Amino acid sequence: MRLNVKALLRAFLLCAWLIPGAASAACLQSGFEVMSWNVQTFGNIKPAREAVIRKAYEAAVSSNVYVVAVQEVANRSGMDTLLGLLPGGTRQWAVSFEDTPDGQDNAIAYRRDCATVTAEGFLFLDEQGLPDRSKARHPIRWASLQAGAFKWTMLSLHLTFQGGDAASSARELGYVLDWAVERLKSQQVYGDFMIAGDFNLPTEKGKEASKRSKDKKWIPLEPLLKANGAGTLAVFVDEPTSRAHKQPGNNYDHFIVSPALKGSVARVGRVPPEAVDAADHGSAAMVSDHYPVLMELVISTAAAAGGTAE
Repeated sequence: MRLNVKALLRAFLLCAWLIPGAASAACLQSGFEVMSWNVQTFGNIKPAREAVIRKAYEAAVSSNVYVVAVQEVANRSGMDTLLGLLPGGTRQWAVSFEDTPDGQDNAIAYRRDCATVTAEGFLFLDEQGLPDRSKARHPIRWASLQAGAFKWTMLSLHLTFQGGDAASSARELGYVLDWAVERLKSQQVYGDFMIAGDFNLPTEKGKEASKRSKDKKWIPLEPLLKANGAGTLAVFVDEPTSRAHKQPGNNYDHFIVSPALKGSVARVGRVPPEAVDAADHGSAAMVSDHYPVLMELVISTAAAAGGTAE
C-alpha cells in the first residue's frame, strides 16, 4: 500500500490542533511570559465592552504568555467569559479559580499545552476552611505551576483599596509578607515563588511617576518589605498601571519574586499602553481601568524545585 504523505501530515496537524497537549513541544522554548491584569469587575459583560476587550486581549496576550494572574473576577460566569475571550479561548486556556461571596475574586489562567497546575487553593483560610477575609478582603489565589522544567508557585492578589487608604493595603500586605518570609526559610522544600497583582501601592520609582506622588500616606513597597523582614524579595514594575480615564495614572500593579527566581527574570514592565488604548479608543466601553504587566522568564536558569503554598 502506498502512503499519502501529505494526507498523513494534514491528519497530524489536525490532531495537534484538536487534542490538548498534542502541540506542547512548541511551548518548550528558551523562555516564556507571565502576565498580571486587573480586568475590572468582570461579571456580566455587555456586548460593546466584550468587543473592545477581545481586541485588547488579542493585542496584549501573545502566544508566549503561558500564565495570567487575573484580578477582579465577579463570578464563575465572568471567569468563563474571560477564558473565552483570551486568544484561543477555552480550547487553549484553563484556570485555577473558585467563586467566593466576594465580588472581586482572583484567579490564575494558564495555557493547557504549555503549563500545568499541580496544586492550588486560597492563601489564608479561617477555622471553617473558608477564605479568611480578615487578612485579605479579596481572597488570594495561589497555584503551584510547571512549564517545562520550570516550577514555581504564583499568588494572584488584589490588596484592598478602601478609597485609596494605603494603610489598609499595607496591613494586608503584611500578612502576605509573613507567608513569604516563612516560605524563604523553607526554600529547599517549597521552591521559588512569585506574587503578582494589584497592590494599590507603588514602588519608590513608581510613586514619583504617579498622579499620587504627593500623597505622603501612600507608602512605597520597598520600605514595607524591609519593615516586614522581606527585604531580599525583588519588586518589579515602576510605570503607572491604572487607567481610570483611559490614560496612565498610578503605579499599582507589580510582580514580587523570591531571590532565586529573580535570576530567571529577563524582562519586566507594563505592556505598551497602546495595546489597550487602541482597543477602546473612541468607544464608551472600556477594556479595564488597569494596564497589564508582563514578565519574561528564562527557562534554562530556573530552579527545578517546586512545591505548594501550604
